[in-house]
Amino acid sequence: MKRYTAAFPSVTLASKAKYILEAQGYEAKLIRTPKTLASGCGYSVVTDAQPQVIAELLESYGMNYKAISVSNE
Repeated sequence: MKRYTAAFPSVTLASKAKYILEAQGYEAKLIRTPKTLASGCGYSVVTDAQPQVIAELLESYGMNYKAISVSNE
């Protein structure tokens, strides 16, 4: 099963995204953003939700994210 990483500018937004994804039945794990995905500090959520699902869910809650990519986990 593929995993996807959604990067956020803060731990607060990443935590909220994790909660939203888990509430919808997806697995989600909070991690530090990999250097290959973004520069500077930030946090990410690794999940089994498809990128389109991630984007739609987060946008429906008015949440901004930096990027969504295939995870190496």
